[in-house]
Amino acid sequence: MVIRGQEIKNLIVAGCSYSSYTEVDSNYSTFLSNNLKLNNIDGYNAGCGSNQRIWRKIITDIRSGKINSSDLLVIQYTENTRKEIWSKHHFKTYNVGNVVKGTPMREQYGDGQLIKFKLGFEGDHKEEEELFRLFENNFIDEEYEKEIFENTHFTLIKTIDSLKIRTVFLNTRYKWDIDLYDSKFCHNVDVRDLLNDKSICLSDDDCHHLNERGHEKVAGIIEKYLKEI
Repeated sequence: MVIRGQEIKNLIVAGCSYSSYTEVDSNYSTFLSNNLKLNNIDGYNAGCGSNQRIWRKIITDIRSGKINSSDLLVIQYTENTRKEIWSKHHFKTYNVGNVVKGTPMREQYGDGQLIKFKLGFEGDHKEEEELFRLFENNFIDEEYEKEIFENTHFTLIKTIDSLKIRTVFLNTRYKWDIDLYDSKFCHNVDVRDLLNDKSICLSDDDCHHLNERGHEKVAGIIEKYLKEI
């Protein structure tokens, strides 16, 4: 695929369970990569994922050269208060949302594991339950989290622009009032209208995630945007 004279070979989608394989076999990266005839590179989105994880995975691979100007990035930010925390404890893990294609709830890192924190989640093991309760009740401030988000995002888009990496920021239900700063190589695609379409909810009780028809719709919106820019 060519975007404004730039040849693109790979698609990389980074996000949380909204973008992952939550109870589906094909997500919007599957449909979009097929439609655009790109290689779909998995591993950057995660059930219960965080913006921290997105930044860590993306920036680490930009620094190493693994992600470059031949890649199309789609970044779907999630709640600012989510975190990944390194733990020395090793516990058995499970894949979130999809036994085969889901990402591990606990990811191996060095001599320990990275565990996922979000508001309302008490953890899977008693060794970490107290930490999560203390953190949620005493160490979360939304204005501070917003400032961290805006500063890190600003740094990311400057890096992306300097290296000419074509990037779409997907504006979903998580965006709130944060400006995603359209720039030469960064683009903001809004899919919040899909929240009103109950036919694409994963289930009657879960409109926070998409069924396969919903993923196909998101892919179509991104594809249409890319072909018009």
